[in-house]
Amino acid sequence: MKTLLCLIKTLKKSTLPVHLKEDLTPKDGWLSLSHIKSNGFKFPFQQWMKAQQKAIREHYIELSDIPHSQGPYSVREKVANLIALTRGVKCEPEQIVFGSSTQTLVSQLSIMLWNLLLQKLLSKIPVTLEYTSCLII
Repeated sequence: MKTLLCLIKTLKKSTLPVHLKEDLTPKDGWLSLSHIKSNGFKFPFQQWMKAQQKAIREHYIELSDIPHSQGPYSVREKVANLIALTRGVKCEPEQIVFGSSTQTLVSQLSIMLWNLLLQKLLSKIPVTLEYTSCLII
């Protein structure tokens, strides 16, 4: 046991190479744009809370509904208009999909492609077959 404690003390005292040591220069006055570390004193929380409360007041009906799997239609409509104005790409709100993460979007896409593949395969088979959609995990 004493040998283990001595080994731990030795490891704690060992010095790191210079290129691995953290730079401890003061960062006063710096504005971090990172999502990991933000300066809470410089963020306009009061304005954020007012905007959030206004959105809840004005859209409480939509917020209480079960959401569409592609995202709220009104938001997709606005995004379609924004894309048309800023990039010249004309698309329909039905072509826009919102998701909480890349994994969610890839999962939705793979299910849609799987169902499309099944429809194409079954349309080529002359025999009538019944199938149910399945979730592949």
